[in-house]
Amino acid sequence: HNCLSAATSKEVLTFTYGSLTTEACTVDDDPLTACCLDHQRHILYTAAHSNLRSWSTLSGKLFLFQPKVTPRNITTMTVCDTGRRLYLGTESGAISCHNSSSGVFIKYLCTEGAEVHTLVYGTGRNLIIALRWDNTIQVYYEAALEGTVM
Repeated sequence: HNCLSAATSKEVLTFTYGSLTTEACTVDDDPLTACCLDHQRHILYTAAHSNLRSWSTLSGKLFLFQPKVTPRNITTMTVCDTGRRLYLGTESGAISCHNSSSGVFIKYLCTEGAEVHTLVYGTGRNLIIALRWDNTIQVYYEAALEGTVM
């Protein structure tokens, strides 16, 4: 792989190995609120407010823009170990599951609570760990029809 991508507050930067140039692409008029890297599928996801963008880390190019995938601002995100599902945490405390290729909503793990500041996917155990600004940690089982707090 000849490219490396990095996100700043409003740009995704692409560095090409062996080249002295850096390509910067402005991602949104608003600052980025979250980003997540899918190592297996070479995709960088970025969020600005409730808009989601998908970038190829191999080419540095934007290949999918998904406007308003959540009703409130996205504050954190994580991807499952297969790369098929993207979990989004919001400022309203909701945690939703979306198809990572299309952005299509799949289900809510929860619909309210304190703002989610970190989501971590428990690889191999199908668990989503949510850290919230009210100093709580919640663990959700991915396979449950609705999110089940463990």
